[in-house]
Amino acid sequence: MIFYDNSQRRKIYFRLLAICVIVSFLGGIAYMTFAIYNYKTSRDYVEKSKVYYEQYNNNSKNHKKLVISFDDGPHPIYTRQVMDILEKNNVPAIFFLLGKNALEYSDIVKEMSDRGFSIGNHTYSHSYNVHDSKKRLQLELAATERIIEDITGKPTIFYRPPFLLGIGGDATVNPDFDNTDAMIWAIESGYIPVGSDVDSKDYMVDSVDKVIENVKQAAPKGHFVLMHDGYGQAAQNTVDSLDRMIKELRADGYEFVSMEDFFGVDAELAISHDLHPASTDQSTAGRVSELQQLLQNEIDPDVHITGEFDTRTVQAVARWEKKNGVKLEHGFSLGSRDTITDGEVTKLQTFLRKNGAEKLTTSGYFDQTTERALLKWQKENDVSKSEFGFVGENTRQKISKVSKDASSVSHQFDEADSRTANFFSYIRQKIELSYINLLGTWSLALTALMRYVMMIVIFRTVFMFGFFLLSLIPKKNVDQSWNGKVTVIIPAYNEEKNIAATVMSVLHNNYKNKEIIVIDDGSTDKTASVVEKLTQRYPEIIRLYTIPNGGKANALNVGFQYSTCEVVITMDGDTVFAQDTIEHLVKHFSDKTVGSVSGKVCVVDSDRLLGAFQSTEYIVGQNIEKRGLARVNGIHVVPGPIGAWRRESVLACGGYSHDTLVEDQDLSVAVQQLGLKILYEPRARGFTETPATVRDFIKQRFRWVFGTLQCIWKYKKYTFNLRRPSLGFIILPNNILSNIVIPLSSPIIDLYGLYAIIFGHSVQVIQMYLFFVLFDFLYCSIAFKFEKGNRKLLLYIPLQRLFYRFIMYYIIVKSVIKAIEGTSALWNKVKRTGLTQQYYSDSLGDNPTN
Repeated sequence: MIFYDNSQRRKIYFRLLAICVIVSFLGGIAYMTFAIYNYKTSRDYVEKSKVYYEQYNNNSKNHKKLVISFDDGPHPIYTRQVMDILEKNNVPAIFFLLGKNALEYSDIVKEMSDRGFSIGNHTYSHSYNVHDSKKRLQLELAATERIIEDITGKPTIFYRPPFLLGIGGDATVNPDFDNTDAMIWAIESGYIPVGSDVDSKDYMVDSVDKVIENVKQAAPKGHFVLMHDGYGQAAQNTVDSLDRMIKELRADGYEFVSMEDFFGVDAELAISHDLHPASTDQSTAGRVSELQQLLQNEIDPDVHITGEFDTRTVQAVARWEKKNGVKLEHGFSLGSRDTITDGEVTKLQTFLRKNGAEKLTTSGYFDQTTERALLKWQKENDVSKSEFGFVGENTRQKISKVSKDASSVSHQFDEADSRTANFFSYIRQKIELSYINLLGTWSLALTALMRYVMMIVIFRTVFMFGFFLLSLIPKKNVDQSWNGKVTVIIPAYNEEKNIAATVMSVLHNNYKNKEIIVIDDGSTDKTASVVEKLTQRYPEIIRLYTIPNGGKANALNVGFQYSTCEVVITMDGDTVFAQDTIEHLVKHFSDKTVGSVSGKVCVVDSDRLLGAFQSTEYIVGQNIEKRGLARVNGIHVVPGPIGAWRRESVLACGGYSHDTLVEDQDLSVAVQQLGLKILYEPRARGFTETPATVRDFIKQRFRWVFGTLQCIWKYKKYTFNLRRPSLGFIILPNNILSNIVIPLSSPIIDLYGLYAIIFGHSVQVIQMYLFFVLFDFLYCSIAFKFEKGNRKLLLYIPLQRLFYRFIMYYIIVKSVIKAIEGTSALWNKVKRTGLTQQYYSDSLGDNPTN
């Protein structure tokens, strides 16, 4: 038998390999999930977010500065076009990338980093649900950062929520208001959330002019320009408008800067100011308060007496000088702040925090705490005593050297990633990255496979329906006058409950010139005695041969040996014929190129749910697909319950083969191999009993699927064979698609639906499901046009498809595994209930056992 491995080595090797793969995969996924969900960063941007908010709103030097940002990329076409335009105009920008896209187009991410553009985090999935929980957001951010960092060697610190959820048009988080949980979670995860206050609306307009108009209208009141490079019309609008937009804004006096430059975040720290603390009462023996008291009395009662020479005091001094027309000689210096040093106080404080002063707050104000931290660092690094407490030339040189030495190692070894300095931590990180890549690749592969599966399903459906429409065109008149003697062979194994009805339905058939041969295949019930009684009543027509049990194929071959007729009809021991069945089957044999004729199988027990499912399957399969395939000589199986054969064709094929579990399909393909035609006659009807239990149903379908695999393998050399076009281009490819590829791919569709639901696309999934249910219903309705049966079976279609789906998952996987392992498979006869005999009695009012 095909696929059978007597040594069982394939089974042992396959199962060991399967166990290793499954354990490794699931173990790795579990570890990766645990690691990502428990990912913690050492970055603390709580204070920095406050500083950035103040810098954004209070730094007058940022008045006409714009930061261009692009969301949802990278895209294999649009992103490179955007980068080319930016480079041509010497404009920096930040790209907020999606993890799934960065994984798919890693080469573009690497190029983006190499070309000097900034990269931000836009979550992995771009789902509306990313803020559902802190863990969900951490997972999205951590996975995306790991992917980008693995490609570029640099972490991401700026986070833009998808759809600007939770931040909207705010440039960054306002520390003076209660923020949403999601923004707090993002900061705690080591990110600085940024929104957008200059929205190009490239995703909703239909012209370049509108994009540019939207940006120019919003630019006077904002700084962060939102555009898209990731998909569709929005990205096309961005590409088409970007060059002109840059030129027009520059002509209006705007300057384009990077996100880092805007906020004062540099890769290398280079202090340019002589930073020092403000004059205070302590350093001036109380004279600052005396000055503030004077200003309060003479200029403004709201001037605060703080003892610190701050910005408000400076402004009050200016008003006093303007009022009195003379300079106020006070000799005090204004303390260094971000607002008057272009953000360099924060740079210094960040530098000191990285170099020992972990508790120092990045306030943006050179206060006494900063002075003490600087003094400690200066003493440890041999800075000239003349500069103790403030930043002079010698201090600047020392800071610059330390900063450059740190950045030359790699960005990945900054405070956020010092964990990789440990070898084992580094290895763990690489493992996590590998599994993120694996999962991401899996999701990408899932998406791609989903597309291919849908294309295959649509392709096959279109062809099947095209063949069906072709079958509706009337054929030219052909000779259908054959009326010779016919042998009806009935192989029977334990068919006691139905065999009498089967034999009598043939005996009472309208076609008179016939003989009936029953092959009792070693039955252990009363099958032989039931038939023996009938042979005694009709000895001239019915013959019984009892043989040792050797299987259905052997029984049929014995029947062919005893038959001498040119045409032989085969049927199962649980089938009954309609009264005109034989005459409809045999009339086609006037055409010498016809090797076999398939009749129509009808289900007798469609009142039960399982029977209804099978009845619907048979009706749709025969009334559309079999009709269509017959028109192009594409029938791959003449079913066991009802089929007619030219005897010499069967003998030329060597009879029924024992190579497969589907002897009828095997012989049908063999006849096609001879270059003969197989026809379909829907008026020749055989009524049969189908499995009554799910267990028996699975047995039957496993035999069909496993046998089909064996047939495909047996006749594989004929695939796309030009000498046998019907066999090579229709039968075998259709068998592969309908019995293997599509059923095996069905889980992909379900997994894709589950993936889409998890990442916030449940509405689309429901819409797609409803579309396919409607399509399926309409498709099946066409099949029922050719059926006189109960139309209420159409209502079972959605439920039937779900039932078949999950049963077929199991059967297909089991069949493939059995084929790989080389495990033997049995014929698996299903239990008979006697429904066929009951149907025969009810329909004809005849008791066949009398």
